[in-house]
Amino acid sequence: MKTKKTLSLLALLLWVVFSAQRVGINTSDPKATLEVKASNPQNPSSTDGFLVPKVEKLNLNLTADQDGMIIFLSKDWIDDSVSPNIIYTAGLYTFDWNHTLLTGNWLKLLASKSTTKAITVFRSLSSGKVFVGDVGGNSRIVDQEFPAEIIKNDNINSAKIFAKTSQTETFDVTFKNALENNEYLTIVTLESKGNANVIEDANCYIPGTADFKPTGFKVTVKCSGGRHNLVMNVLVFDLYKGE
Repeated sequence: MKTKKTLSLLALLLWVVFSAQRVGINTSDPKATLEVKASNPQNPSSTDGFLVPKVEKLNLNLTADQDGMIIFLSKDWIDDSVSPNIIYTAGLYTFDWNHTLLTGNWLKLLASKSTTKAITVFRSLSSGKVFVGDVGGNSRIVDQEFPAEIIKNDNINSAKIFAKTSQTETFDVTFKNALENNEYLTIVTLESKGNANVIEDANCYIPGTADFKPTGFKVTVKCSGGRHNLVMNVLVFDLYKGE
């Protein structure tokens, strides 16, 4: 009897270990580590969905252990620990850890909310390139202005240094023509100017944009040291709302 009980327990443990390799909800044959199926795809119930944790502010003290974490910010939140403040609008966010700079930031996954019946496409309103050079350099001063490179259909006027500390500068980016309202998706990226003598451009990143107005917005560039020869690429979209 004892042998039979031991074998039964061993079989149960093996079944649990094997089953734990793939978990299915509303399915007995999951095709991934975790597969969730609706109870009725043609007529889903109010509980057919996946909810991530809802928070009212973002934790800014995460590490590489939380790389890829996803949360839902349930209301707009202002990070007043930096100047200018960074505004995080409500929505779905993921934590992105930079393994080169050993720092991380929250990235919004969904562009915006809309109360309209349909959204058909993102419409580009402003784009441009601004050569900002050696961010954090000793000779740079507040109110120093960098004009945008002339590009067809470009609506970016310039980027002026609004505030600076060691290896960190906040730029006030202005538009040539004011936009209609404040509800836009802004994308700012950095690229190297291509100077072979400057190799530390990869040590710079953009934590986010803030204080968006129809006439422009502020963006912060942080570097971890070295000399830089940076170009700021700016794209501003609004949501074209279908009829």
